[in-house]
Amino acid sequence: MIQPHPDTTRLRERMRSLLDPAKPWSGTWYRAATAEFANRQDLLTGMRSRMTGGRWNAPGAFNAVYGCLEPETAMAEALANYRGYGIPVSEAMPLVFVAVSVELQAVMDFTDRESQRILGVTTRPMRSTPWRELQEQGREAVTQALGRIAWEERAEGILVPSARVAGAVNVVSI
Repeated sequence: MIQPHPDTTRLRERMRSLLDPAKPWSGTWYRAATAEFANRQDLLTGMRSRMTGGRWNAPGAFNAVYGCLEPETAMAEALANYRGYGIPVSEAMPLVFVAVSVELQAVMDFTDRESQRILGVTTRPMRSTPWRELQEQGREAVTQALGRIAWEERAEGILVPSARVAGAVNVVSI
């Protein structure tokens, strides 16, 4: 079991104080998946991230589907994910890349500077938080806390900075 982030209460209060914290968002995002999981049953369920956790969701917390606004970012994120788990890139191949049209009604934008100011969390820690190490220690990373709180507040998704490509934006459907 993951221990909640120590600033959860403060983060929740600040998230609730955001003006219009969740807005509609629609667009195309890109995902990479191994051939085994590139199917209708697995590709968009978020079950795998619920089992293993991710930058924006702790294991067992909730399903999260990670996507990128650019296909190049999807490649960089996918390869970094495999490397992070110690899987050689050659064993991660082949990867299947898909474009997904998405319409969400309640999305929180964590890339927005004013939102970051109110939350007290900037792009740098969102990109560099060692969430895997914290997770292995049984602790929730600040990014996982933000994702969890957004999910608890009934957001359908979050816009977040890519950890792999400076200036790139990812979408996490929660």
